Amino acid sequence: MTLENLKYYNENFIYYEDIKLEKYERIELLIYLVNISELKIDIDNYYLLLGGRGLITLHNFSRLDYFIQNARILLKTLNQKKVYLDEIKEYENNQDSDFENLYCRDGNRFIKRENVSKNTYKREELYIKLLSLKIIFKSIENKYALRDDKRYGIIIDGKAIEIKKYIENLPESLTIKERKKISKINITIDDLIKEAAELDKILSPEKPYREKIIRENIFKILQNSKYEDVDRITINQLTNIVGQVGAGKTTFIDALLKYLSKKCKKIILIQPTVNKVLEKSEELKKASINATAVIGETLWAKHIEKARDGMEFLKDSDSKILLSGCILGGLIDEHDIAIEYGKEPCKSIYRYYEKGIYKNTLNQKESYKCPCYYKCPRTQRQKDILDADVIVTTTPALINMSIGVSGVTLFQYALENIDLIIVDEAESELVKVDTGFSPIISYNDYINHNGNISSDYYGKSLIERIDKSEEDKRVFLSLFAASERVFAKIHLLLRDEKQGIPKSDLKRPFTGNMLINMCKIKGLLPLDICNDLNRISDIRSKKRYKIILDYVSDIKNKKNLIESFEEFEWGTDDELTKVQVNIIIFILNVLAFEDTYRKISNLVEGNFDLPLSTKEIVSQRFEFQQRYIPVSPMGNIFALQYKQYENTGEADLYIVKQFAMGRSMYLRFPWLKVDEDGNQLGPNVLLLSGSSFAPDSFANHINEPVNYIIEAEQYKRNFISNSKFEFIDTGISVSGSGDERYENLRRLINECKELILDKLDFGDNILMIVNSYKDVESAKDQLKKILEDTPYKKSISYLVSDSESEDSEKIRQSNVNNFNKRKDRILVAPAILIERGHNIVDKKGNSAFDVIMFMTRPMNNPNDFKSHVPKVNGHIMSKYMDLNYKFDTNVLYDMRKDAYELYYYLDNSPYGLSSLRAELKNDIISTLFVMILQIFGRLCRIGDEKDIKMKSPEVYFLDSSFKATKTSRFDFLNELVNYLDKIINQSDEKGEVAKTLYEPFYIALKRGKNIYV
Repeated sequence: MTLENLKYYNENFIYYEDIKLEKYERIELLIYLVNISELKIDIDNYYLLLGGRGLITLHNFSRLDYFIQNARILLKTLNQKKVYLDEIKEYENNQDSDFENLYCRDGNRFIKRENVSKNTYKREELYIKLLSLKIIFKSIENKYALRDDKRYGIIIDGKAIEIKKYIENLPESLTIKERKKISKINITIDDLIKEAAELDKILSPEKPYREKIIRENIFKILQNSKYEDVDRITINQLTNIVGQVGAGKTTFIDALLKYLSKKCKKIILIQPTVNKVLEKSEELKKASINATAVIGETLWAKHIEKARDGMEFLKDSDSKILLSGCILGGLIDEHDIAIEYGKEPCKSIYRYYEKGIYKNTLNQKESYKCPCYYKCPRTQRQKDILDADVIVTTTPALINMSIGVSGVTLFQYALENIDLIIVDEAESELVKVDTGFSPIISYNDYINHNGNISSDYYGKSLIERIDKSEEDKRVFLSLFAASERVFAKIHLLLRDEKQGIPKSDLKRPFTGNMLINMCKIKGLLPLDICNDLNRISDIRSKKRYKIILDYVSDIKNKKNLIESFEEFEWGTDDELTKVQVNIIIFILNVLAFEDTYRKISNLVEGNFDLPLSTKEIVSQRFEFQQRYIPVSPMGNIFALQYKQYENTGEADLYIVKQFAMGRSMYLRFPWLKVDEDGNQLGPNVLLLSGSSFAPDSFANHINEPVNYIIEAEQYKRNFISNSKFEFIDTGISVSGSGDERYENLRRLINECKELILDKLDFGDNILMIVNSYKDVESAKDQLKKILEDTPYKKSISYLVSDSESEDSEKIRQSNVNNFNKRKDRILVAPAILIERGHNIVDKKGNSAFDVIMFMTRPMNNPNDFKSHVPKVNGHIMSKYMDLNYKFDTNVLYDMRKDAYELYYYLDNSPYGLSSLRAELKNDIISTLFVMILQIFGRLCRIGDEKDIKMKSPEVYFLDSSFKATKTSRFDFLNELVNYLDKIINQSDEKGEVAKTLYEPFYIALKRGKNIYV
């Protein structure tokens, strides 16, 4: 439907796919929106209105926000500065006689032109009509195979296999019905107690505990700047509940789900891992709750292996989900060929060519759906998703997965149909959603992950390679080879110091256009060169400019560059310096890589035959999600980034993408979609955690009001308060010791032999914390040596990734809860894998561990871009979400500037903790505190009061780097106590939150031996 046709349109909704806006109409729609909003925005910044950043600072929404929401849907590509500026320039230079401009520039704004035609003048009436409509996305029109007398087939291991049509299959179609969601949810504590009692009867009649936990816990609500006991919970929009370790947050969730499922509410429950998804969904089903597990399909084989848990067979419930058969497998005549689990061709069936040279080969240009979808055991569960009261899933599945035969994103389904999303361990899930929208891959990994495509292709016969069905793969390999060549050239230019641009400017994400603009601003290149480079980068430029990139590999020096100037009529007559020549060659190669990469991305999108590693970094676009979730603070980017590690001297080049400010998905889900009056249409969100109140921590602190706090029973607080903390100065520093790290770790374990044996002799189980899998290997090997002549030589377990198999010593991360069944006495584990989500308990519900030994400071790699993204996003959300500003470009400028500065500082910060600037040092202290607290929480699993352990947990800090040393003035343990002093002793409601969560830990830590000195 054209804009002109809208005159005669009388519905109150319109399908997005039916709207056909011309290029200049898109720009005018944005200009019109800015004008009616009465916002003071410079013309160059109109695009900022489409980025959704206003969602971060706003608390109350209006009809204008509804218009902005619709404009974001219709004009998504204009939210990028370069695209917008190019199109506004074209609009102002419009020479098209068929389109009369409605607006003209007047200073730094657009006004309506005088003396325009009546039709042009009335265009504004159509713009407001369009912005006022409800925009609906159509379901994809499905084309099904085996519905006619044509021949169809599938691809298995690169081979075309024909499917025989034995029966008439009528496809089943499902419609997602629009449902009215009730925003506010109320539940009394008495209701929770009743539901908990019912769960006890069903799930654990021999040992009921849920009712007791809910009954004895104390629930408090924030009222008039203080917390008071409350007898009911109200969940409305975004609700933030915190509870200390052992406060029964999981029990609260279970009782809440039982209650809401009876009220016909639809809920999504976020779990940390696939195994947890399977376990929880099965538990809810046993409790007569209509629940279904939703897990990503691309890693199906790994899901099976994790769920198998070393057993010969899967549990029946897991088998129904993971090992359901594919009907198409029964329609294949070849007996030696089978369809692998996770590779079912539900949406990739092809028709055979009937004539010509490609007769009897599959036409892979057009795919068809399986007519048995929703009937097949493999896809039946997709139907269950639409019927379920509770969907149990993970954060990655929520942001990535499509459901149903039409491929509706789970995110869209949640936005439009779900009443409540429950996010446990909330700060951890915010980090996951941040990184999920920010994929990054190194040059080496990019090449290695895709190398097998080339080897598989060239391993085929010539006849197979030239087959029509291999055409896409041939094109991909050609583009991939081109991208490899130019990427390698960029790498070599950097290695040989021939990039011309200071490397410090390349240590933050950069694009070709960013480099061109930098050269303009700093005067590094003549202006005519910069303008021509801009034309080369513009995909709409004349062909002669684009051809230059095809020959970029031929430009190796000044002579080649001058020849290119002459042949393709570009460049400058100015004399160029050697540095300028290097800059031009470097930028040309960056532009060439971006151009090739863009072509690969377009090819890979929707291609079912390329590996996940290719599609993750290349084709992920989050097209639907980006129309609702705010862009990243710096703007959504596809860029390169240079990293050089001072401690190793190694360097690499990375492909970096950011599609959205990830955590805003959860923190702003209720308002990602609003009605014409600005009222919430998105789901409510319930955040729960025991450590999300961590002021100064960029990534972990959730700067939202804590609406409710849950206090555990007093006996649990007393048990934790009596814990023993001790720092033992061995004189050996593991953290920060560089190349000596693993030797120092082995020395430290030797030094602690007596302590380890004392604890084992006393009957204690030890959780030994290190930082990485490589640390685990070193620690495990040294433990085996020092325990060789003791009764404990076969009592060591160590954590491995889920991709490895288990044996008498190895425990996969997903199975760590089974530690107590193994009768081992020591578990060596990386901090990041053991900190959350694991209830490693004995038969009485008490922790399986008695002692924690920290052999290293538990810190993430400070150079890891993936750890920087949550820090920057968290910092921006915390700083700006309290402002409650209307749209203000100055605020958005500050937001962007803050993000750039923090990224740059994180990328270039000094290695010594004592020399960091204050805010970054505070971030490290608070973030380390959260990790240590969560690890400590593994020892704070506490059963009934009558079954409680006689001895409270013991914690030993054994790495000397925890305290100030001769080479480092940074005393982490002193700083940690000071930090807890500060947040617990606040006089307002924030102090009460901190006391509830951390006071027992704080009391035990501060009085610990050699801790606070």
